[in-house]
Amino acid sequence: MNIITFGKYKGMPVTSVLRINPSYFGWCKNNVRWFKFSKRDYEIYLEWLSLQQNHLQFTGYSDDMGNIRFLFRKVEEGKFNAYSDTEYLTKETCGEYLKSTKEHYFSKRV
Repeated sequence: MNIITFGKYKGMPVTSVLRINPSYFGWCKNNVRWFKFSKRDYEIYLEWLSLQQNHLQFTGYSDDMGNIRFLFRKVEEGKFNAYSDTEYLTKETCGEYLKSTKEHYFSKRV
């Protein structure tokens, strides 16, 4: 299990932080060089960003918690099982992952 080792969520699993505060997950991904996250968590985060953008575009506001709850229901249904939760990415490696993997969850649509 991948644990946050710093900040206000120190000691919590990364997946739990993504579930309760996806914006914080994104901040860590973009600002903390040594922050690591699973490919599955990254796919969930990418889909959350896509849902946020669509929701904002059509309604004029974002629905952070509604969208992340929706996605974690999909996790419970096994929709993200194709993505590893034991292989990790960092800020430096997620760009390569995106380029090398054509099949992302957000391209399949929920």
